[in-house]
Amino acid sequence: DIETSRLKQVMVENSNTHILLADSTKVGNVCFARFAGLEEMDAVISDKDADREFLAEAKKMGVEVKLV
Repeated sequence: DIETSRLKQVMVENSNTHILLADSTKVGNVCFARFAGLEEMDAVISDKDADREFLAEAKKMGVEVKLV
């Protein structure tokens, strides 16, 4: 929702390290509200079923990718 998205946006703006923790059901999905772009992340942590294209794009952008 918009309110949660705004809170997350403020947290990103006020933090030094940006880590996206999202399971495969969230990675690569289009959402109504956006709080940050992939280019703003330092790392992405997801599970082994995460969208491979999304993860490859993250790596190209210099974002560390960890699968658990």
